[in-house]
Amino acid sequence: MTWDRQAQHSVSGVGKACLILGGIMLLIQIYVSRLDIYDEALFFRHFALSPTRVLTALAGESSLGPALWPFGTSLFLHGDWLHLANNLLFMAIFGTLVERHLGARWLVVLFFLCGFAGSLLQVFLPFDFGPPTELVVGASGGLFGLMGVALTCGAPAMRQGSPQRRLLIALIVINAVIGLVAFSGVMGSLLLIGWQSHLGGFLAGLLFGRALSRP
Repeated sequence: MTWDRQAQHSVSGVGKACLILGGIMLLIQIYVSRLDIYDEALFFRHFALSPTRVLTALAGESSLGPALWPFGTSLFLHGDWLHLANNLLFMAIFGTLVERHLGARWLVVLFFLCGFAGSLLQVFLPFDFGPPTELVVGASGGLFGLMGVALTCGAPAMRQGSPQRRLLIALIVINAVIGLVAFSGVMGSLLLIGWQSHLGGFLAGLLFGRALSRP
């Protein structure tokens, strides 16, 4: 039995690849929670995405390697347990939907591609009217990408009027409002949300989902 076929079977209803990705996030969060303040700051400095560091490296003013690997590692880091729990829930719902329809391999590939797209937008559109975001963490770019994929890949569970479709549209509307508020700077530094990565990941997901759509 191939990996893609195995992915259609699940543990407690959640896709196996989703469980693996979520498990990695959980283990990393447990590790980070055991660090002292100094080591935690150092850990995030190495593995969180820094738009400033990327732009500086692209300008040839610093090494490119350390600026690029956080495009992948930052997807597995979270600011706190609530942030992680929220993303694990979305992974369980929409990641499993994509995994069952397109297979485990595509789930993993799309998560990283959409996360990368979201991070790119975060780098090149880095400033709200509040303070610039120095470090960016979270799987949201990849997860919003999976939402976009779910919406356009032809999955039966996303048929018109289904609960999953209504939930997804509600989340899109809520995050659009949050993004507008963050962009406006109305709440200043109280709302430091990477709406750029949400938007970039989601748009990439729409395109990938359409390209991979299956009846």
